[in-house]
Amino acid sequence: AEDSFFIFWCHSSGYDVTHRRWGVAAGKDWEAVKQGDCKVFARAPEDHDVLDPIVTGWEELISDAWTVREDAGVSRLDLQEG
Repeated sequence: AEDSFFIFWCHSSGYDVTHRRWGVAAGKDWEAVKQGDCKVFARAPEDHDVLDPIVTGWEELISDAWTVREDAGVSRLDLQEG
């Protein structure tokens, strides 16, 4: 759905950098993410577990720049198969 979001594990490599982190994507990007695209608008600190409630400092993509949100993190998960 257009107004849904999902969290997924993104492992991407480009140039000389490898990223491993949880990301948040829009529901409309589900198919692209299934094909390996790490198109995210928010992301967790690298190499941290999304289920750990004390992990904060998520970043949000605003005007093509990543902005750290010191208090941002996961407060609730609704798990679904798929």
